[in-house]
Amino acid sequence: MTNDLRDILLKRIGESDQPHEVLRSSELRALADDLKNLPQEQRAEAGRSLNELKQSLIVAIKQREAELLDAAVEPIDITAPMGVNSQ
Repeated sequence: MTNDLRDILLKRIGESDQPHEVLRSSELRALADDLKNLPQEQRAEAGRSLNELKQSLIVAIKQREAELLDAAVEPIDITAPMGVNSQ
């Protein structure tokens, strides 16, 4: 697993309105499928690397979702009379 793939997927997360979809990407599926074809002695290390990649993507996804949520919340004027902010 290369850092290039990590960078590509992180870029997709940063640009996406639905960042969790990156976890369903064909690239990650292909990596998981390739694990079956590796020799037993390489499989454990490759599996750990794949899990580390997924964990770093999950962290980035949570951050992106928080950004999107913050952007979606409109600020309100707490000093305005009642009803002004509901329009």
